[in-house]
Amino acid sequence: ALLSKALKGKGFTGKIISGDGSLDPQYVAQAGAAAAEGAYLTCPCGDANTDPKAASFVASYKKVNNGTKPGTYSGEAYDATLALADVFKKLGKDVTRESVTGAFGSVNFPGITKTVVFEPNGEVKGSNVFVYQVKGGQITVLGNIANLVKA
Repeated sequence: ALLSKALKGKGFTGKIISGDGSLDPQYVAQAGAAAAEGAYLTCPCGDANTDPKAASFVASYKKVNNGTKPGTYSGEAYDATLALADVFKKLGKDVTRESVTGAFGSVNFPGITKTVVFEPNGEVKGSNVFVYQVKGGQITVLGNIANLVKA
């Protein structure tokens, strides 16, 4: 935010792009709406607050957290926790480090952000990098980068 503010303050007219650390309303607040305007932000996370599939999650989150909206990775953390809980349920009483590690190869959990499935190397399958842009002082989602690159 401070770099954006300084750049714009010195007349910089190029594009500003930042990663998930800037995907927060504080980026706009600290940079100032004018300095943040047009900045692109990327994140391997969706915005649970604007995703209709996550409405129930967002409502529950706000209820438990005194009206505070879910943060940047809240939806992904929720999905990961439920996928892990699903593995524990399927294993029953046979929950050991080895049994959990072995069970992750068969995880296919439909979460609110994505279906959680693992590649053979242990990475989460599928690329979900989203691009956001500051417009009118608000961070708005432009979409999945895979779809934007094709356009």
